[in-house]
Amino acid sequence: MNDFIVSICVVAYNEESYLPKLFDDILSQTYPKEKTEIVLVDSASTDGTKAVLESFKRDYENSYHSIVIADN
Repeated sequence: MNDFIVSICVVAYNEESYLPKLFDDILSQTYPKEKTEIVLVDSASTDGTKAVLESFKRDYENSYHSIVIADN
């Protein structure tokens, strides 16, 4: 297998209800998690989007190469 780090970038605005399904899809990917970085960007959401992003990071940060949350 190669040594590439794959980045998955998610930019979200008021996607609190959609993100859990998206995260299920990300978790089901077969590329090695330790070679995957996830960049999550909250675009000033007014619902619970940021909390969902933070929860995903907290639950899976030790499984992936890195999980970064940024504000847009």
